[in-house]
Amino acid sequence: MSEKRLATIFYADISGFTELTNKIGAEKTTDFINECFNTIDFIIHNHYGTIIRHEGDRVVAIFGFPRSYGNDSNNALWSALRIQEAIKRMRYKVDVHIGIGTGEILIMGDDIYGHLLDEISSLEEVAEKGQILVNEECYNINKDLFLFENAKDGFQVKGKIIPEITTPIFWEHRNEEFEIFSSALRRMPQFIIISGEKGIGKTVFINESIKRINEDNIFNVYETTFLEQDYFTPCSAFMKIVYQIAPDFILPPGEENYRIKLVREMSSIFLQSSMNKPLIIVLKNIEVIDETSISFLEYFKGFNQKNRISIIIEAQDKNALVIERIIGNAKKRY
Repeated sequence: MSEKRLATIFYADISGFTELTNKIGAEKTTDFINECFNTIDFIIHNHYGTIIRHEGDRVVAIFGFPRSYGNDSNNALWSALRIQEAIKRMRYKVDVHIGIGTGEILIMGDDIYGHLLDEISSLEEVAEKGQILVNEECYNINKDLFLFENAKDGFQVKGKIIPEITTPIFWEHRNEEFEIFSSALRRMPQFIIISGEKGIGKTVFINESIKRINEDNIFNVYETTFLEQDYFTPCSAFMKIVYQIAPDFILPPGEENYRIKLVREMSSIFLQSSMNKPLIIVLKNIEVIDETSISFLEYFKGFNQKNRISIIIEAQDKNALVIERIIGNAKKRY
């Protein structure tokens, strides 16, 4: 069974290993190569990308498969920028060349086909040291969020003008929204709702806003998504945060009043954590939230009265009924 879908292909190639081998030897170079790949893989996974394979000194990844988050090309671009910065900070000098492109691919089982793979492979091959080149489709989707320049005065690959990313200009169009968000967050309300249509940049806005607000590390920030929850474990999305705060936490025994016990114990852990430093919890993909998590949030409304914990909910407009059930008759939304 085959399926066509829109996705973003990502190629990254690291150069400089031959020269490095001559300096430090093959064994140390091999260890360093693995270190570079582990770093790149981690950043890609952290931005919801999937590694397809490693090809020699290359990493090939895809954003938007097996699951799309609505802003897949944007996630790929942020990955590329952060990979660039990470490679610059590595203990030995190497360079990374990156090609990124959005387009239609063909899925057959676990295999991915389509001319997009060849296009972006060629794009990466012509990228110079430290360059990120993207195809026209990726550029059109993201031109309002990043600063682009035409590479090499309109250098063409397979008939397309290839823009080059230089510097993100995210805040040029979002400063007013950021001021509203930061003003709300500093008051530590119980809930802040960031809603809008799919693909408008809600995830990027939340992530970058919190980084900007929390430069002095005044909050503890935790994030979870309901897309990856374990349906056999009640409240599993929240439990991921619980185990980060309290690794030795043990689920309450027995079946009688299990949900109530779990909700109360989780609330207690979050409250205790917030006594040391205010706590921000970011919830994503609220549309697939489980019943126990809803119970927790309903209980949380009455439990959290000390303005030490804020829950930020990222949602699409169509999730209004779910949100209304959780927060009830909130007087104001941000």
